[in-house]
Amino acid sequence: MIKFFGLIARKPDITELEFHDHYRHPHGTLGYKNRGYVGYVQSHMIATNVDPCPTSIFEAVAEVWFDNLHTALGLADDPNYLQYLKDDELAFVDLTRLKWLYTDETLLRLPIDPANPPAHADMVWLITTAPTTMKVLQFINGADPIDEATQAALAVRLGALRSTRCVPTPEVYVTDEPAFGAVREFWWPTESIFLDGVHADPEAWKALLALPAGSESLIAKAERFT
Repeated sequence: MIKFFGLIARKPDITELEFHDHYRHPHGTLGYKNRGYVGYVQSHMIATNVDPCPTSIFEAVAEVWFDNLHTALGLADDPNYLQYLKDDELAFVDLTRLKWLYTDETLLRLPIDPANPPAHADMVWLITTAPTTMKVLQFINGADPIDEATQAALAVRLGALRSTRCVPTPEVYVTDEPAFGAVREFWWPTESIFLDGVHADPEAWKALLALPAGSESLIAKAERFT
């Protein structure tokens, strides 16, 4: 499966509210009609009570799953996109700063402490059935300084219930350099649970944010369309 990220910067002449709401509707509503989506999520950057609190020029991220590379690469030629979405981007997106990335996604195995097993609600929670989730996205400039095991350990220390690592799809970037070398993702069911995890282990949070120059981190509310 191919996961596509679209990193969206806000036009400077509109407010944050206008940006996020326009992205939800009409843009998100229209985008749902594109062909070939296996899943479609909008992640909207939010400010929250953590220190340090990362910010990014990319205030929203489109996340789209495809079941094959051919369909994924045809996104810009989709008839629905060409008729309804392409021109609508002009209303809220700073196209000069727009970035995108085609990736292969790996779900990390998060270690479980037998002495402190997860609650039943945590065991049955799924991002595919939750309409909204709390999320941290990190777009790494160049090589990721930590390995998958370290990322998984940090996720557990921060109380995340899910973490993935995405790397650029090799077939897409044969001649061109990808915008980022890797993407880390972390999920929590709610903002309160996220805050509890960060406040319980601030050193893990600081370690997570120790990224190469040119990387981007954002705390987001992820909203599932399909």
